[in-house]
Amino acid sequence: MDSLNQYDQQLRARARPQYEELERRRASGALSQEAYLAAKEALDVRIAQQATDLAWSRHALDQSQRKAGGLPTPDQPVNTNVPTAGRGGDSLYRPFNQQYGNATGGNQEMNGLIPTVGRVNNASTKYVTPEPQY
Repeated sequence: MDSLNQYDQQLRARARPQYEELERRRASGALSQEAYLAAKEALDVRIAQQATDLAWSRHALDQSQRKAGGLPTPDQPVNTNVPTAGRGGDSLYRPFNQQYGNATGGNQEMNGLIPTVGRVNNASTKYVTPEPQY
């Protein structure tokens, strides 16, 4: 919005001689009050349209520069791979039935962290200290 206002102010400053010419012609009587207001309104509309066109052109230029640099834009977003449960290898999270493997030893990474009693993984029960075998 700021750039639109800046463009409007710059274009009005450039059109100041045209505004002054309209004012001079109205003061000399060459233009009636109605003709002056109509011409001034037409000049205001033209300046507002030019400011809007400049702002959109600037926006398009900025987007094309971002695209050229590989940065995301609304019409060219960055494709992100979000890990999801259940996929093999690309996620920190796995379904519950794949957490520790099967009942006979399970995942090598988790082996030893969950007590095993009599070759049965004891993950779902209260931890039990196996009796020493002599």
